[in-house]
Amino acid sequence: MKLMYLVVGYGVPGGSVGLNQVHTYRFDVPTNLLEGSSEPCLSFLYTSMHDPVRDHNTGLVGAILVCQKGYLAYRGPKPSEYFLLLATFDENKSLYMSPTVSVGNDLEGFVQSNVRWTVNGYSYGNMPTINTCINDNIIWHVMSLGSFLDVHTLVFDGNTFNEEGTNRDARSLVPGSTAALSMTPDNAGKWMLYSQSTTARENGMFAFYTVTDCYGKSGDDVEMHGRIRDYYISAEEVLWDYAPLTRSPITGANLLDPNVEESIFIRHDDMYIGHVYKKAVYKEYTDGTYTSVKPGNGDLLGPVIMAEVGDVVRVTFRNMATRRYSIHSHGVLTE
Repeated sequence: MKLMYLVVGYGVPGGSVGLNQVHTYRFDVPTNLLEGSSEPCLSFLYTSMHDPVRDHNTGLVGAILVCQKGYLAYRGPKPSEYFLLLATFDENKSLYMSPTVSVGNDLEGFVQSNVRWTVNGYSYGNMPTINTCINDNIIWHVMSLGSFLDVHTLVFDGNTFNEEGTNRDARSLVPGSTAALSMTPDNAGKWMLYSQSTTARENGMFAFYTVTDCYGKSGDDVEMHGRIRDYYISAEEVLWDYAPLTRSPITGANLLDPNVEESIFIRHDDMYIGHVYKKAVYKEYTDGTYTSVKPGNGDLLGPVIMAEVGDVVRVTFRNMATRRYSIHSHGVLTE
């Protein structure tokens, strides 16, 4: 639901304000805005809309926090509120980027270097670290803004949040969306939060938060009542065939025929490398000798690890490839 607004002063609602002019905005918060919300507060975005693309990339963006009646005046214990904005800022489209900058022959590199992938405006972990404590009550107000590049899945390493009764560690966001995520950290350490988009993470969209045992409560660990489930998994290099069937199951066309448009993905000749590529994949073995591959359970490129709540999953990992690899899990505590 959108905030209703009334503009008083120079111009029209939603209009721009000229240099050294004053414009007074009044925002009326509807009484039913938080109806049905389990959180005490929800966040909304505000931006400049004179020239939406350039104004955003110039940096004009902020958050509005709307809370239940009486919440802001309440003096008792409240959750700690943290705000996270995942956004790309294309400085090439900023109002402050001079079009006369001389870049020589590397125009493409120059343009690419001006796209900044950020958390709260910072890249490559430079956002000031957020410090929290074990068993603190936290609400993360997360949001995304920008172009098609800003479809993100925000991931919290180390701890999970609760949304609509489900504990998870990842939340999808599209440009303009916001969410309130409740977290009670129970896993001490310095953890990363980041966009699951490989492009975004590779280009610096990550930050850090710490969880400290501030009150001597590290003994309040989650009690496990299940069983230990052992998995023996390796990383191995294989020749992976993306398309073993060389005939289209939809049109019946021969995908090896150069006259068929899709053949560029299948054919193997002087111009194209075909549909078989070297890959590194996970494989599951029956035991720690790594001599017998476990049959089935291959729904993805790698095996499916199965467990029930309260279990301990113990994965023995053997790297049988030619590069360094690891196993990084989501939604579970890692030792």
